[in-house]
Amino acid sequence: MQRIVRNVYKRTNVFHCAYTPHHRFEDDVSVYHVLKNRQCFPSGCVQFKWRCKQFDRGQPCPRGYKYVGRKCPGCKFYYEQKQGYNSELKIADYDKFTTDLEDWEEWLLGKEDCEVEFRGTIHTVKPHMKAFDNSSGGHRLRYVGWLLSFRSAIIGYDRFEDPVYIRVSKSQMLKVGFAPGMEVDGLGLFSLDRGRPIIQKFHRVEVLDRPIEDAPAPSESEAIVAAATGHTFSPPPEKCMLCERGILVDVVGEKRRAGNPNRCMLCLEGIADPNQCLFHLKDALSGSRGPATS
Repeated sequence: MQRIVRNVYKRTNVFHCAYTPHHRFEDDVSVYHVLKNRQCFPSGCVQFKWRCKQFDRGQPCPRGYKYVGRKCPGCKFYYEQKQGYNSELKIADYDKFTTDLEDWEEWLLGKEDCEVEFRGTIHTVKPHMKAFDNSSGGHRLRYVGWLLSFRSAIIGYDRFEDPVYIRVSKSQMLKVGFAPGMEVDGLGLFSLDRGRPIIQKFHRVEVLDRPIEDAPAPSESEAIVAAATGHTFSPPPEKCMLCERGILVDVVGEKRRAGNPNRCMLCLEGIADPNQCLFHLKDALSGSRGPATS
């Protein structure tokens, strides 16, 4: 009997937290972030705010700074203010949620770091990039392959009803020619990337169906140019994460490449300020499709 599986880690309707860095998510954060990353439920989050005794008294900084920043620690006027935030539940039936969470994690035990059978219809094809910190405070982008996204898929014998991603190499992309609307079947190594299901080492690929209409072919030259000249910004706005021209990029520090990377957004349209983006307006006027879920 086929089982219906949902990704409980990516639910954002369970917890609410007023911790300042969560404001860009409208304070609604994922189950994975709360329970696995910060482990802040039920104890809550702790934030240390940088403060200055001179600024508190309305007096200027003796060093001439206009705000408290990373160069202030060590100054006799500098201090930190500890502030706590409690994670709040947004659901009434917490017992039902814990049961769903246990079922999801039990399903993961038989899949994580294991080779699985996979079948699904490609939703988007985007360049897979990584960003490394450079000496000027910006990012140096590296184009490393392609990322296929699926709105749902068959994993093993089960139907997975949430987004799944497959990383493929440049050579595999040239060989198969993955495109939106293409139904594919194959084997791959199942893993989680901060709660997102990722299939790697995808092989024995069989194309089961191709889109009736020719989908725009992903361009490697465009990916190379974007890696060389693209502008990144952070935090990623929601509308950019839903846009087919936006790429979510892992940021890896030069001195801690094996550590936890942050993320930034790269726009293939070359838009530096999301507030000035007219891409979707252009699509609407031309009759093209709207933004696609990444």
